[in-house]
Amino acid sequence: MRILFDILHPAHLNFYKKTIRNLQAEHDITVLIRHRGDLVDFAKKEISIPFKVVGKHYGSRIGKLFGLFHRIAYLIWEGWKNPYDVATSHGGFYVSIASWITGKRSVVFYDNAEYKLLFFLCRRFSSKFMIPQLLGITGKNIGTFNGYKELAYLNRFKPEKEILKKYGVQKKKYVFIRQIAHISLDYWSDDSSQNMKTILDSLYENKVSVIASVEEGAAQISEFREFDNIYVLPESTSDMHTLLCYAKCVISSGDTVAREAALLGTPAIYIGGRDMKINSELMNLGRLNCPDVTEIIPTLKRMLCEEKDFSQQNTDWDDTTDVIIQELIKYDG
Repeated sequence: MRILFDILHPAHLNFYKKTIRNLQAEHDITVLIRHRGDLVDFAKKEISIPFKVVGKHYGSRIGKLFGLFHRIAYLIWEGWKNPYDVATSHGGFYVSIASWITGKRSVVFYDNAEYKLLFFLCRRFSSKFMIPQLLGITGKNIGTFNGYKELAYLNRFKPEKEILKKYGVQKKKYVFIRQIAHISLDYWSDDSSQNMKTILDSLYENKVSVIASVEEGAAQISEFREFDNIYVLPESTSDMHTLLCYAKCVISSGDTVAREAALLGTPAIYIGGRDMKINSELMNLGRLNCPDVTEIIPTLKRMLCEEKDFSQQNTDWDDTTDVIIQELIKYDG
């Protein structure tokens, strides 16, 4: 088979990296990467096959519109020049539209039902639209799986305790913070950065060690660096999931990192302000907290006093990588 992967975000590289490794020996794999932050450098570390860098992530509405047409046009040209059997992306309506125009097949995964425009475009133009079953949505071209996109790379994940020495922290003795930039359309209205200073002040006053992951362009980056108890990570690092796993708790303005922590068994606080169906199960299990603004600090203080580890909590989720592979190889022959 010839399979095309369109990767737009570091989280999507994580989503597909095991699939690419498992399929590359027997299939012709093409990987397109969109320039965003240090995604290109991250891809060089995580996948062993050559890839093409196409376009970039624009911050303005005009730039996003240009990027939309440019990427769809490139995918149409790519499909004509090197015909593929199936194309896939996570939330990548570019692939679904280009494949629909050229009469090719696409399998698109997505979990953000609240981002209605993107959800509609992916659903409308994909040959197969794969979503977590807990979203409760069915339809003609919709397939479901029992789990989360994050389990494509976190299932059977084994943390490396030696990594803690690298950052000078001890297990369950630090807080992990993730701050995203507001350049994605679904986070343009997010004002969580206004709460971050208060959170940092509270952690500083209580002498709590902090490891922070700050997306390029995040407004708080200068304030993160002014506290001597905070270590700011390189933007994309393979150490991140071990650090999430061993943290006392995680505070994130991005929903992906909040779920990653919760799935790894670490109590998490999501401060991005979006009410997302995909988070409901983890909230019911007590792994993920989504407090309103007035309850963020009380929730954090409570977590710092509690001894909770959900990693042994029994669950029966699918291995999402297995789901991806099964859906793609259906088009073999």
